[in-house]
Amino acid sequence: MNYLSQSWLIDRRHALRAMGTCISLPLLECMIPLRAAEQQAAVPRRSAFIYLANGVHSLNYQITKPGKDYEFSRSLKPLEKHRDVITPISGLHHPGAISHHHNCISVWLTGGKLGPSDRNTISVDQKMAEITAPHTRYPSMDVALTGASLAWTADGVRLPAMRRCSEIFASMFEEPKGGKAVQRRNLRRKGSVLDANLDEVRLLVGIDVVDSQSQHDAAKALHDLGPQWALVKGGHLRSAPDSPDLLYNGSDFHRFDAPRVDTVHDHGAGDTLAAAIACALAHGYPMPEAVAFAKSWVTECLRAAYPLGGGHGPVSALFRLQAT
Repeated sequence: MNYLSQSWLIDRRHALRAMGTCISLPLLECMIPLRAAEQQAAVPRRSAFIYLANGVHSLNYQITKPGKDYEFSRSLKPLEKHRDVITPISGLHHPGAISHHHNCISVWLTGGKLGPSDRNTISVDQKMAEITAPHTRYPSMDVALTGASLAWTADGVRLPAMRRCSEIFASMFEEPKGGKAVQRRNLRRKGSVLDANLDEVRLLVGIDVVDSQSQHDAAKALHDLGPQWALVKGGHLRSAPDSPDLLYNGSDFHRFDAPRVDTVHDHGAGDTLAAAIACALAHGYPMPEAVAFAKSWVTECLRAAYPLGGGHGPVSALFRLQAT
């Protein structure tokens, strides 16, 4: 008998004939073709990228002895049992990240540039996710404690990070509380946000936003009007070196900074921001993460803005189609 070719493969119809009766026969292991059984056992490949920011003693994470018999450093010692499947790589260098310190997190997985007019590119984790996404529950999960996400789309937009342990656990192991109908109602409540630029703030609550303190005061005043979230946009706050937006929910402030884009063609920037927030909320992002995504999105739209007519030209949501 040739076991490799599995010439003893049992056909279910043949088994029914032999028994001389009509019954429901389950699919037994011996009825599965040999190669099919091997394919079912395949496990999707996964990857993890862990970024250590400032505040750790980097020497504790360096492997100084080269070769197959390398020695784990003190902090890496728990990985000793996985030695056979680990390949240490050292000496990697990104010349464009020198002296940028905290901002290196933006290009750690992209290798992009950090100039004020440079646009980032896709991060390696998202490039891998393009292949592995059909085989996993989530295309990727971006987790951060206090810093920003490591993940960037092909359009140069940073993906929002998950920060709460309870949120991460629930997304992996729990069903939505109360079912999908309750989840949809919660998403609609999260959409209660009032966003206003500085001129609109002045008209609505009578506050001239000229600095960080007055921006905080304006956010509180807007929130008192009734929305669950109030967003004071600081694109025209010239006293700030960057473009700061401030989000407030009655107890916590969330600040979103982005490089100020040197352009007069900003027509439609506010509508683009609001639309991006709505899209992110529809995808299930919490409000702070939705605003973070929208802030990154509208910044790229401003960089791609173009002149049209005799006044301020429009921002362009088609920046992804432009050649870099």
